[in-house]
Parts: sequence; C-alpha cells; structure tokens
Amino acid sequence: MILLLGCNILDMSADPYSFYRCVTSELEIDFAVHDANTDRFSEKIRNGWKLTAHARLAMNLMRGRSHFIDIGANIGTFSIPVSMSTGARCLDVEALPSNIPLLEANLERNGVDNHEIAHVAAMERAGSVFIKGTTAFGTVNADGEGVEVPGVRLDDIVMGTEFEHAALVKIDIEGSE
Repeated sequence: MILLLGCNILDMSADPYSFYRCVTSELEIDFAVHDANTDRFSEKIRNGWKLTAHARLAMNLMRGRSHFIDIGANIGTFSIPVSMSTGARCLDVEALPSNIPLLEANLERNGVDNHEIAHVAAMERAGSVFIKGTTAFGTVNADGEGVEVPGVRLDDIVMGTEFEHAALVKIDIEGSE
C-alpha cells in the first residue's frame, strides 16, 4: 500500500517554477505544475498528490522490465514514479506544448535521466492536429483552433528504436484513444 504522507511547496526562488514535494511511503518526488488557478490537475498536486492505481499497477508490472511508453505523458506524474521505482526507460509522448517544459523540469529536478520525450500527438495517421488547451487538459480540436502539433503514428515513433518492444504502453490522451 502506498500512503500519501504529504505534498508541500518548496522554496525554489532560483528556479523558474515552483515545485511541490510529494511524498509517498515509497517515493519522494518534486513536481512543477501549471500556474493557472483553473487547472484542476495542478490543483490536485498542490493539495496533496497521490499515486493512481494504474501507476501502482505499472510499477508492479514493470519490475524487472526495461522499457515502457507513456502516451499522454502530461507533466510526468505517471512516468516519473514508475521509472524511479523500477529503473525502466520511458518514452514520454506529449502533444500539449505547455506541458513539455514542465515535464522536462520535473525529470531534471528528480534526477531522472532515462526518459526520451516525443513532442507529438499520437495519431492513427500522420498529419497535423490542433490541440486546444494550455494546461493539463488539452483536447484535439477539429475546428482548427488551438496550437498545431505534428500527429505521428506510434509505430513511426518507435520502429527501429529501443522502445519498439516496450513491455507496457499507457495511453491517456483526453478521449482521443
């Protein structure tokens, strides 16, 4: 059982982000979050982040395995704990541009150097897609509103790489699964 022990703001005046220290019975992780008061996901981290059941399951499944893929990586709240607890390498696939600097900052802050980031939208076909949203919850917008990002087939991302035979693929892409 993983018990939430606390999540506290750290004074990081030298950093461009405020980090929140989140402590479970197994891990101590710092997360930078979006500043927007309207971002429900960042608010959860500010008020006491907990490992999700699917992250705990992935931590168990990945023991002794070397590679996994996180599609819809967001700011790393799934992939960072899994990788920190198992040592497995991760390919973080994230479409929303505002999440990329936070994901990078969270990896660096936690000393996690076994991740690669693909700033693309995982799609059925290659092509451009518009992502609407600026915080944790970006959605695909068929009306051409939002930020245009490259859409890439997952096969095209992983073929010929060390992630081609990943042991686990997590997909959470705001209804575009």
